[in-house]
Amino acid sequence: TFVLAFDDEIVAHALMTKNPAWTSGADFLEKILDFRFHLPSVTDAQKERLIFKALDHYCAFVPKESVKAIQDLLPSNPRKLKSLIRSLAALRPQVSRHDPDELNWIDIWMAQMLRLESFPFFERLLKDDTLEKETGFAYEIRKEFSKKSAMDDRDEKDDNLTLRALIQEVGVDNPETEKRIVRLIEAIRARGGVTFRYAAELALRPQAVTW
Repeated sequence: TFVLAFDDEIVAHALMTKNPAWTSGADFLEKILDFRFHLPSVTDAQKERLIFKALDHYCAFVPKESVKAIQDLLPSNPRKLKSLIRSLAALRPQVSRHDPDELNWIDIWMAQMLRLESFPFFERLLKDDTLEKETGFAYEIRKEFSKKSAMDDRDEKDDNLTLRALIQEVGVDNPETEKRIVRLIEAIRARGGVTFRYAAELALRPQAVTW
């Protein structure tokens, strides 16, 4: 007996990409699988239990109340959730250098989620003034200017044109990853604080001196 754990759609698509002669990857899977059992999607309650259990195990220094503010942004994939927690655990040496009120945990959560989603994009975002243009004061000024210009009928998709160009520039070609990055950037625009860059750089190039 062999147990195969995978996503049907992803494997079926991969089979068709590998051999176009198979007109349907799903039909090919039907030939080799005798029995299927579909796992249900992770519920919000399960996600919350998993995240709190992982926090207790890996990084109890992260305030649990901070989870509520970003819970809707957390990945549903358990593996990604655990990776996210472990990335926070790696920040322990830097966090210990700060007083509790010095750190914005909403910024830290969002920064780590973005970093795990696409490290090349994360690095590109922190380069030069890109972060300001996409999420900071420069973005807000551009947004206000566009409202007063003759382009008042622009939709939200147009507003993210430069963002999508950046995503493509770093080589992200997975539609789901692109959608996830856009969602996180929109969340950073709405919920991020003025210290977002500081929080994002904790894992890459932390400041030599803290307050």
